[in-house]
Amino acid sequence: ASGEAGGFNNPHLVRYGPDGNLYVAATGNYRIQKFTKEGRFLGWLGEGEGSAQDSGWQVRGRARQGTRPGAFANPLSFDFDAEHNLYVIENENCRVQKFSPGGMAIAWFGRSEDGMLGWKVSGKSVAGNEPGAFKFPYDLRVHAGRLYVSDTHNGRVQIISGRGALG
Repeated sequence: ASGEAGGFNNPHLVRYGPDGNLYVAATGNYRIQKFTKEGRFLGWLGEGEGSAQDSGWQVRGRARQGTRPGAFANPLSFDFDAEHNLYVIENENCRVQKFSPGGMAIAWFGRSEDGMLGWKVSGKSVAGNEPGAFKFPYDLRVHAGRLYVSDTHNGRVQIISGRGALG
């Protein structure tokens, strides 16, 4: 296992993006990595080790586990919408995060510490069982402007519109 940029520790999912690049959910390294289809490392998303929250695709350093927007705790699955935004499901943070094609954290969806549900730009997410909250979600797909999230420990699939409404 390697925590260096381009290295892997428990890679969970590999998928081509709409830009033709290869993306990897490096679960044990708390990041999403991007490679050319030939395998050349392009960058990673997550919170940088020993620094404040990083924004955009990083090319050096290591990621660390975090709860702030743009940071990850066990990213398991991801998908892209028609505008090439990246959506990442985090098992431990119990949320979905949305990133711009350039890797900037836009918002997260789930239940916040104050009990509010929906898209947020700050704060910390917590597990919940009400509609719009997640309890250790496992997979995510985007189709026709909606997010389909397997909410594993709540025993359901939640459907979220691109605007954040349920259903």
